[in-house]
Amino acid sequence: VSGDLIIKNATAVTMDATSTVTVDGSVDIGHGGAGGIAGSITGDIVLTNIILDANGDGDGAGNPAKLLVKSTTGNITLAGTIDLNADPDVVDQKNDIVIIAEGGSIINGSGSAIAIDEVNNLTLTAKGSIGSLAKPLTVNAKTISLTSTSVTAGDADIYINNNPNVLNLDSSDTVTLATIDTGIEGKITYRQTGQKLKITGPIKSYGGDILIDPPTDLLINETINGGGGSVTAEA
Repeated sequence: VSGDLIIKNATAVTMDATSTVTVDGSVDIGHGGAGGIAGSITGDIVLTNIILDANGDGDGAGNPAKLLVKSTTGNITLAGTIDLNADPDVVDQKNDIVIIAEGGSIINGSGSAIAIDEVNNLTLTAKGSIGSLAKPLTVNAKTISLTSTSVTAGDADIYINNNPNVLNLDSSDTVTLATIDTGIEGKITYRQTGQKLKITGPIKSYGGDILIDPPTDLLINETINGGGGSVTAEA
């Protein structure tokens, strides 16, 4: 697709298991932030292989490209690899992802080593869990924000494995963890392969256990609050 891809006004969106969509600009699926209609996708969304910013110039108008996805009631499953082609040192290639499962979970159904690849800012919000113990969400991201709005204890777990190779293109050598919040009692596991980690926003689990495991330096500038659950920070 030359330009942006917009998908709106659908009950559900399912990509074929072997399909690949390549877009020069941004993708808006039911979100509304890049030309779509907010809240217009109500059911499950299954995404396989998506390549953004294929020509390496952001949205083509001097701005970063974005993948914006929202379902109002369904789960969002990542069943392939989403590659944002981000370069955090180039203004129009600081490509970002926002995924919102307003009434469901964000699930890693990918057989790939990385489900979300080469992204500058990654923002994930779900009513339920994000990843799972058996299948953590695998990403390659510079800055990460993760939020569950669950009202059911045990349905708000967040499991993320970050392999931040995108920093190889960046003058920085540090991942920023902007926030992780389970909303109610839930477990948090954040693992990182390579590079340093800086925590700049609150990490809250409301009684669930927290594990933060970067490979080298860990700088904590905000509260890590297990609310009675165990907190383990390793570096």
